[in-house]
Amino acid sequence: MVVGWVVSLGALHKFHCSDTLVPILVSLQKWTPFFWEQDRIGMLVPLLTLPLRHPLLNLLAQGAIYVSTVLAAIYLLARYMLRDGSYGLAGTLSAVAFLGLAPVGWVFNITAASFYGVWLALGLGGLVVAEGRSGEPPPWWRWLIALGLLVLAHWAYLTTSLLLGPLVMARFLVCGHGAKAPDARGDNGPPSTWASMFVRNIRKVLTSELGGQLLLLGVAFAFGYLFYRLETRHLLGHTDLGSLPVAQWPSIWRQLWKNQWAELAPHHWPYFLFGAAFAGLVQLSVPAMRRQAGVAWRAAIAVTIAATVYFLFVGTRQWVFLNCCNARYAYPALFLFQEAFAILAVGPLMAIFRNRLGRRIYVPAAVGLLLAALVNFHSPSIKKVREDLTHTFGLGGRTADVLAAHCTHVAGDYWKVWPTVYHANLMLREQGESRTIWGITLKGAVTRAQWKHMPMGQLRIAVPLDDREQAEVWLQALHLPPMVEVERRSTIYVLRPAAVVAREQQQKSTCP
Repeated sequence: MVVGWVVSLGALHKFHCSDTLVPILVSLQKWTPFFWEQDRIGMLVPLLTLPLRHPLLNLLAQGAIYVSTVLAAIYLLARYMLRDGSYGLAGTLSAVAFLGLAPVGWVFNITAASFYGVWLALGLGGLVVAEGRSGEPPPWWRWLIALGLLVLAHWAYLTTSLLLGPLVMARFLVCGHGAKAPDARGDNGPPSTWASMFVRNIRKVLTSELGGQLLLLGVAFAFGYLFYRLETRHLLGHTDLGSLPVAQWPSIWRQLWKNQWAELAPHHWPYFLFGAAFAGLVQLSVPAMRRQAGVAWRAAIAVTIAATVYFLFVGTRQWVFLNCCNARYAYPALFLFQEAFAILAVGPLMAIFRNRLGRRIYVPAAVGLLLAALVNFHSPSIKKVREDLTHTFGLGGRTADVLAAHCTHVAGDYWKVWPTVYHANLMLREQGESRTIWGITLKGAVTRAQWKHMPMGQLRIAVPLDDREQAEVWLQALHLPPMVEVERRSTIYVLRPAAVVAREQQQKSTCP
């Protein structure tokens, strides 16, 4: 978590946009179980940060959580695949390379922009908790904890099982059987009834590692789908879960891969992983090394299979096509691929480091992560975070105009409104004012209940100069009365209710 705060106080936040600021506003203005006006992406982290009412502190805390969960997921994946103390070396190589070499923008995208670390850490944590020990099945309380973690993961991201399911199967098929409980006792007792046979078969499934984990994933997915359906009932639109025609799949796969590779420029991170994995493969030519690396290369193959299955499946979805094959849909597959390369790279060295370092691997791991964070994200600075936010949104003048005009709302284009709303509320808080500025745009209907009883005479709505048409659309959609322009500044119009302005003018004209 310390490293997460170092990154969050560094150069992480210069890539924010409306999509990444909405979760901050979910926590500050109106918490909902899912992303505003959507039936997916559970708002777990905004729920955790509800007590943090300062906009900047809330943003920093959410960023630290998102980064920390991705790092935790890296170690949990290595732990799940390697099953012993050697996972620390593979996890450390993967995490340090990720923090130190991956493009800062890509790190932001997989952490604060897509929230993938949350469900990856919860889901992988659930699988690790569900593992048996010493040939015995886990006790019931571990099953409950594992189920709870997996249900939270499916709330955070409905399709968690589409990644973890192939991972569980691939580990079983490539790495071997998991722990199994002792077989049932002999049949010297009373004859079995259909009920006792059913119970015994269920118990066999539960006590096998593969069956138990698949069952947990199935139950958690059922809960996640229930949450999704309950939320969809309250929305006009919903996520399209349909499949594309088979003929389109190859072109979608190519475009997804092309978009993902473009985001990784200048490619220091993937080239390092390729080189490290190649060095690990070269060491496998030595028989002694090959024997030591057997577990590692099987784990790497299993992770690669799961990543490939997930990538291929994502490329068949209508939703991915509708979103122009955005690279973010392939992030989980890339997360698995990079871990596979790291496991393969350190495979021949695992036995050596395990014997010499043991648990002491965590000391150099912590140092390595901290240095990587400082190198790629620079030293922590709240002042620099503020400057990055102002520079990214270009809001210096617009925020000042909104505050100087005493506006209560900002209306217009989605990509302009929410950055202005966030930044204006941040400035108000730092000036010691308690009032709130609201947004009127896409996803703005969620907060309407918070301000709909505001007296009409207090309404002052800021509209960016080139957003008048967009603003009119959303003013009508949220049932605002007819508005007239009462003021124009360098970056905004100011609108007030026409009836209020007319009444004020009439009162002025009748005054002696």
